[in-house]
Amino acid sequence: MFCTLGLGFLGFAMVWTYWSNYQRFPPDQADRDALAWPLPEQPSVVVLPIVSVTQTDEDELLATQFGQDLIAILARVPGLFVIAPETSGRYLDGQFHIKDTAEALGVQYLVSGTMSHVREKYRIFLKVIDAFSGEVEWVEDYDVDRAGLVSVIGQDFEEVLDALGVSKDLEALSLPALASVSTEAWIAYREAVDYRIPGDRGSMEDSMARLEIASEADANWAAVPVEIAWTYLNAAKRGWPDLPSAAGKGNVRAGMAHALHAMKLDPGNPFAAARMADLLETEGKMADALEIREKAAMLGPNSFSIQWALSQSLANAGRHDEALRVMRYALRLHPRHNIGLVQELAERELKVDDFDAAYKSIDLVLARRPASVEPMLLRIYVNGLEERWQEAKINVGHFLELHQGFRFSEWSARQLARGRPGREKWSSILEKAGIPN
Repeated sequence: MFCTLGLGFLGFAMVWTYWSNYQRFPPDQADRDALAWPLPEQPSVVVLPIVSVTQTDEDELLATQFGQDLIAILARVPGLFVIAPETSGRYLDGQFHIKDTAEALGVQYLVSGTMSHVREKYRIFLKVIDAFSGEVEWVEDYDVDRAGLVSVIGQDFEEVLDALGVSKDLEALSLPALASVSTEAWIAYREAVDYRIPGDRGSMEDSMARLEIASEADANWAAVPVEIAWTYLNAAKRGWPDLPSAAGKGNVRAGMAHALHAMKLDPGNPFAAARMADLLETEGKMADALEIREKAAMLGPNSFSIQWALSQSLANAGRHDEALRVMRYALRLHPRHNIGLVQELAERELKVDDFDAAYKSIDLVLARRPASVEPMLLRIYVNGLEERWQEAKINVGHFLELHQGFRFSEWSARQLARGRPGREKWSSILEKAGIPN
């Protein structure tokens, strides 16, 4: 009897200890009902930045490029939803909680990894985590020399896809064209991209020189001519004289030549097509640019920048319903987007007369920027469109308390000078609501 009682008390103590610790330290796994974004129908994944343990400048560049190539390859797999690097790149320190990360981004899988460098060897550690169970679905480590780094990504890629719940024919994906075959090209490319200052001509010329070094190290890597084309595009948009490397062609034409070269090297590269579309737009060839941009969006369904640019082009062409759909999808790819993009979403929702959605979007902006001029004016403008004048006048009173001496005509002129037209159309409704003009 005493033994039975003792065993009973022991079992109770074990259960109590487990339960109390479970309450204090719950397992690190995501809750489907707590996701900030709806879970995509296809398998969804975020590739967190590869952390360089040794933290020398060169090792950090190699780790960054390794992670970027891994994202680029996964993003080319049909049926896979990949969070854009504009969001994933913000998890730079390597410290993350499975639950918090997955719930904030609305994904099921996380890919993380580290890179360490000891003497002549590099050790790569990669794993795929199922956020809902907290379990590691796949894990592997690699010991390679410097030249072998570029081959690691493709070694067990089929196993990675299996862990993500995707089964694909790797040969049909044309994956070898994505990654460089030279670590020297990796380093020169990352130095060119990470260290440049787009508004400084000298910095951009130095970036171009580094890209040319990368091209010499690996002439078949399409990412390099894509960035060279972007450099020419940046110079053209800023009205700079032709860069020395343009060789008399002009910045735009030189950029087009490199974009076309990238498209020939890797026909499935979405950024090559997107860069060509950008350059065509600078020449005013909007219809041709839109056609190529739609092709780029098909090739790069997981690219925020490509999808967002397509939404702008569709809107400029008057295809507002399509633009709104693409814009919402682009923001889903980049969950940690700037709140200002939500205001653009609200304006696009107004174009299709979706007032309820526009109100919600404006409220999201005002929750983060409660005293910001533009979203406050937009809210008043929407009140006026729906003839909710009493609510509009209340919002006007609050606005003028925060922004005394405001004159709409002066403000809209500044917006026009900044390349933000269309605000002047709000004038009559805002004046009727009580905003001084």
